[in-house]
Amino acid sequence: MKLDHEDTALLLRHHERQQRREAELVEAWFDSGKVFTRPDGSPLRPSWIGERFAQHIAAASLPPIRLHDCRHTAATMPLAIGTDIKVVQRMFGHSTRSTTSDIYTSVLNELLAEAAGSLVTLIPRSPGPRGASSSGNNSAPKELVSSGGGDRL
Repeated sequence: MKLDHEDTALLLRHHERQQRREAELVEAWFDSGKVFTRPDGSPLRPSWIGERFAQHIAAASLPPIRLHDCRHTAATMPLAIGTDIKVVQRMFGHSTRSTTSDIYTSVLNELLAEAAGSLVTLIPRSPGPRGASSSGNNSAPKELVSSGGGDRL
């Protein structure tokens, strides 16, 4: 995933701290190859990461969520600001758009409202009684009514 300059700088500073710690510990340093480690370089337990995340969420008085839920949020937010799904797909390294859209995104209420508002501009409106809009009645333009039994599309 591509990072912005600020996040890149944070990771570089973290790496420099790790290198100093490795130089201090010399042979006691465990070279796990991981970015985030214990003080001796050994890998973090996945359960510790989840527990620590839950502690931060509780301390911030936020509703409980799983750490993995942040990935779903991170995939949804670019879509909310209009980023193309193909760009989000590339950001997350997914092989197909459907993986991104079907598994890792959610539809925000704001996006639903925006879509509904946009669709209204496509629907032809005809004046009803006394010039009122027909949006309050159940009539549909003739071209939207099927000829077979009056069922609407």
